[in-house]
Amino acid sequence: MHAFDVLGDPVRRRLLELLADGERPAGEITAIVQAEFGVSQPAVSQHLRVLRESGFTSVRPVGARRLYAIDSAPLQEVDEWLERFRRAWDERTSETPPRKITIVCPYPRVPLRRLPMSEEAMTKPEYVRQWWGPRGSSLSSCEIDLRVGGEWRYVNKMPDGSEHPFRGVYREIKPVERLSYTWIYDVAPFNQHVAIETVELEE
Repeated sequence: MHAFDVLGDPVRRRLLELLADGERPAGEITAIVQAEFGVSQPAVSQHLRVLRESGFTSVRPVGARRLYAIDSAPLQEVDEWLERFRRAWDERTSETPPRKITIVCPYPRVPLRRLPMSEEAMTKPEYVRQWWGPRGSSLSSCEIDLRVGGEWRYVNKMPDGSEHPFRGVYREIKPVERLSYTWIYDVAPFNQHVAIETVELEE
């Protein structure tokens, strides 16, 4: 299994996160993942097996317990593969302005409450859920704190059940005119990179 196939599953990513600070018993991390994801103990054991067999974790018995730890080698290989793209990303973000999105509103300027297809489509969870993400996907979580310095967080659920978290912080808010915010794909190591999106609403 390719490293990115291993990391593409949210349960396996969470298991690695739980091991990031050091060795932990299998029973402990299994209980946490069961509570967070609502999956069975055998299902978590299968994910641990995938991580072990793909080289992402090691395990050692201590009495009746099995202690899991991260093996950094596969992560280093992933990081080396990503380095070529990281350099290109750094060059692009240093040389180009923030990305700009324009939404054309067919209505004359009216109070915000009458513009469900423009600004409210970008700022209210009940509308964002109707369109955000690739076709066939849905948002399992949609949190919006609409203020400068406030955070937004969406979790995109794909048809295959995989989940992809995104987050950012609002930088500028001009009602019925303009939104600017940071944008991060919140999965390591991609969450090291921050993009800026600017949305302008036009009549």
